[in-house]
Amino acid sequence: MEIWNRFIIRIMNFLGKALPFTVCESQYENNKANWKEGDGGYIINQSALKNLQYGRENAFTRKIFLKGRPLTAATNSCEVIAVYNCLLYFKKDPDFPKLLYEFSKNGIVLSGVFGTSPKSIVAFLKNAGFVTEVYPGDKALKYALDLKGTRPEKNEAYIMMAYNEGHNPFEMIHSMSILPREDGFVRLNDGKHKVVFPTLFDAVSSYVDGRGRPLLLIKISKDF
Repeated sequence: MEIWNRFIIRIMNFLGKALPFTVCESQYENNKANWKEGDGGYIINQSALKNLQYGRENAFTRKIFLKGRPLTAATNSCEVIAVYNCLLYFKKDPDFPKLLYEFSKNGIVLSGVFGTSPKSIVAFLKNAGFVTEVYPGDKALKYALDLKGTRPEKNEAYIMMAYNEGHNPFEMIHSMSILPREDGFVRLNDGKHKVVFPTLFDAVSSYVDGRGRPLLLIKISKDF
């Protein structure tokens, strides 16, 4: 499955382009007007972002991929949410509408239907001064398993991209931040409302009750 995972990552990166300038500007103005801060600062309920815009649908994507659902930040902004939550963890005071705007200009996949490209996420984090390491597919599980029994490092956070079912991208891919705590790890915006997992391996391997497999894990650490 490792070849398949790398293929999906490459496709996402290849399709990660930019929206037209006028669309980026219009959506940014809308998002600034409609943004409300998340629970305790963190965003844990993506479905509440229906008034924010991220991406541009057309008749084809609406019928084939969205199945009639409107394309809003409630549908496809999970990668940007994960970046936002990690920045907040590192006390970087992020601006969510600005993040949506930045990724709309660089890295939004298939006009937003498939979210945001891993390549653009890593580039953004590096430009923000973070050190990143990327573990695709089974390497994410192995990395997390190797850390089992160790205490969480406070200067590290993670973004996990995972299939919702098996290794099937057409069941969509969801991304979440995984943040360390004194008693383990919390996985945000996963529908479980901040359940604490004892180890990183538990947080990575248990998504959708173990049915969803990791596509990749991005380790983020600060060197400042």
